[in-house]
Amino acid sequence: MKTKSFLKLSFAIAALAIGVTSCENETETTNQETTVAEIPEKIIPVSKAINEYNNFYNTRVASFQNETAAKDNRAVWYDLQTLEKYLQKIETIAQQKGIEITNLGFVLGADHNNKRTVFLAPMTFDSELGINRAFSIDNDKITFLHASPFDNHSKITDQVKFATTNQSLILSSDGYISSDKAITMYNNYYDSKLKPLTDVIKNDTRICFYEKGVFKNYLAYIKQQAANNHISVSGINIVFGVYGKDASFGAYANHQTLFFAPTTSEAKSQNNNSSYTLVDNEMIILDFSKTHLEKIVSKFNSLGSTSIANEVTGTPPMGR
Repeated sequence: MKTKSFLKLSFAIAALAIGVTSCENETETTNQETTVAEIPEKIIPVSKAINEYNNFYNTRVASFQNETAAKDNRAVWYDLQTLEKYLQKIETIAQQKGIEITNLGFVLGADHNNKRTVFLAPMTFDSELGINRAFSIDNDKITFLHASPFDNHSKITDQVKFATTNQSLILSSDGYISSDKAITMYNNYYDSKLKPLTDVIKNDTRICFYEKGVFKNYLAYIKQQAANNHISVSGINIVFGVYGKDASFGAYANHQTLFFAPTTSEAKSQNNNSSYTLVDNEMIILDFSKTHLEKIVSKFNSLGSTSIANEVTGTPPMGR
């Protein structure tokens, strides 16, 4: 009898222990699912992003009135995991080389078909010129991709030395590219996109950038926000925009900018990676194949329900 009683007691204790452990695990899971996504720097209301998107078409596309302009890229897509690995890579290599990364640059370019693109490159402060410059590594040395961003073109003295991707820190939507190719696209951007509009704006933006760490925090934010809303993030679209022309924008008035919108492959859309934002806790699909986006009316003027980042520093007009 004592043996049976002891066994019953043992089973009861074991069951209680399993129950407590199960509750603890369930609590941990619940806590993970409901972790509040802390709003990082540079988050903007969806209305601001839509205004900038529409301004871009009105001021940079419609004026060309040709088929090439109509089919130009309005956004460039990047895979989320690729971006995360890239940020880790440039940080690791910079530490190994003793280079201080000050900013993450989003450099505007145009490919051989004159289609707009944007590629990523780390930036560091060049004490000789007194400015932050986008760079890569070639032959174990820094290659600066530009001098003053107010110059029309950037030049490389020996293209053969800079034509490989062996040590490249320049990420395009198609993978790593050489310094030579990056500079070619940078120069073609001026020739095909900026030069025809010099009567409208003399020095349009060539490079947008965030201070080190800001973009990494944004990626962490959209991942947590998506997890809280049971959305699987596939990447981000880097979207072309233009600030308004009124005086409230100061030096940035009518200058090009970029904003960032997360994508998911789960949405019912013709695009396998549809951009979205959360508005009042509802997922709204943003179709960047359209010439214009309709305004979205939100009940709450809260940044906590948006998934879009902007407020990049642009040069020009800023000199550093």
